[in-house]
Amino acid sequence: MNISPNKNEDGKNNYELCTMNYEFNFSYFCLKTVLTIMDKFSALKKMLHYCNYQDRCKKEIYSKLNSLELDDDNDKNFIIDFLQDEGFINDERYCRLYVKSKLNVKKWGVNKIKLSLISKGIDKDIIDSVLSEIDEDSYKDELINLLKNKKINETDPYKRKAKLVRYAVSKGYSLSLVMEVYETISRDASMQPTI
Repeated sequence: MNISPNKNEDGKNNYELCTMNYEFNFSYFCLKTVLTIMDKFSALKKMLHYCNYQDRCKKEIYSKLNSLELDDDNDKNFIIDFLQDEGFINDERYCRLYVKSKLNVKKWGVNKIKLSLISKGIDKDIIDSVLSEIDEDSYKDELINLLKNKKINETDPYKRKAKLVRYAVSKGYSLSLVMEVYETISRDASMQPTI
């Protein structure tokens, strides 16, 4: 695409926009308007691709729009509203997928997931709603497996317990649940953590 100024009969600059073998004559104001629209369209196209790649929350989209140096906040809000209206952004869907991923893949606990979602700008009501759907038995089983499979080279039982508890709490599990599960594991010899 080439943009080149031309002097018209009045001595004012007109600009020619040459793209795909078509020539258009514009005044400076029209050219600026066209380029602004093209910038918005380009940003929207990039955001559509960004959202198609994986689910995103509003805060991620806003950050990406800032990195694209889109100056006008109205344009950013327009793009975000468009993406929401068309179903490309849905914070509840994002939250559900995020919770499922972090529970099953990363083996995170509820506390760590909640803090992470809050930092991503997800509404607390949505977070609480999604986290309340977690099955408590499978959540407890994940913690049991996490503690059983954690290898700790410690012979002193108190230090061993402290390390396991610290590890589980750092993964986002509540201290009371960790202590309860640890007591269950320590009573059952077949469930003892590996050394």
